[in-house]
Amino acid sequence: LLTVSEHSKRDLMCYGIGETAEIGVVPNGPGPSVSAVPEMNILARLGLPEHTSYCLAQASTEPHKNTALLFRAFGHECGDQIKLVLFGKAGRTDFLRAGIAVPDSVVFAGAVTDEELAALYRNALAVCIPSIAEGFGLPALEAMTLGSPVLHGPCGALPEVVGCSGIELDIEQPGEWSEALLRLLENADLRSGLSQAGRDRAARYSWEAAGKALLGHLDRWFDP
Repeated sequence: LLTVSEHSKRDLMCYGIGETAEIGVVPNGPGPSVSAVPEMNILARLGLPEHTSYCLAQASTEPHKNTALLFRAFGHECGDQIKLVLFGKAGRTDFLRAGIAVPDSVVFAGAVTDEELAALYRNALAVCIPSIAEGFGLPALEAMTLGSPVLHGPCGALPEVVGCSGIELDIEQPGEWSEALLRLLENADLRSGLSQAGRDRAARYSWEAAGKALLGHLDRWFDP
């Protein structure tokens, strides 16, 4: 068996699927957005003029994505100074139908191209991932690769992927997220340090490395 993280491997074993020696971990490489030419027009289309501060997150009404926490965070002080840009199919109406109040500071980008996503990553104050469960966390890796600081919870594989290069926050305390975003907004050195730490961390994840890991497991399991 192959899976993308040590966290996912432990989950499989907890469900009685395989033993330690039977499950190989092959982490993902980043998606195509990290090598795409940024389409900067997306910022104007979303009403984000130059130097507008925003953080980026996925638009999902799935409970495990915990987007409602970000909405509560942006109901605090940071919502007056920072926009929350959500990319993905879910829109304002979807959240309202799910009984989730949406603050005025939220901007819905909708489905975006790889080029548009690259621009959003590169210009974001931070990428926020408050998920309750993640088998890997591809947006975290993409954000780190493109130099955007990552704010995340202590759940799933996110601590494993991000390591010490992001800011880990309580997924039940929206005030912590609001305060962390304001610190990033006010502290250029903090942003720069996290950006470089993320790039350094992301360098260990590539599809070439994934291929080598895969071959290593196959050699171990099927040594002729």
